[in-house]
Amino acid sequence: MKLQQKMLNRTKKPSTIWGYVACVSALLYAVPHLWWGMGISVAFPGEYKSSSDSVWSVAIGFWVMGFVAILAAIFALSFIKSWGQKFPRFILLTLGWIGSIGLTFWGLGFFFT
Repeated sequence: MKLQQKMLNRTKKPSTIWGYVACVSALLYAVPHLWWGMGISVAFPGEYKSSSDSVWSVAIGFWVMGFVAILAAIFALSFIKSWGQKFPRFILLTLGWIGSIGLTFWGLGFFFT
């Protein structure tokens, strides 16, 4: 049994690394959005003062997207951690694709506006 488990762990190594890469990437996306929401202009693309003063724009653009990215980081871990195996893989993959497509259109919307 131990040999079989070692073989299983050895074959899953690259996917485990990519799961952590996805988690860290999502957190690296979240952190600046959260500090921009706090009014810290470090690493803001363009002129920070040109960002909207609307409470809803700040809430959605900075705070909501920051927390969505944190949820995405946790979601990425669900593919490589044992607690994620409680969910059917098809559901995880479907949610991942929906989130990826949604965030792609969100980003393209800001790019074109």
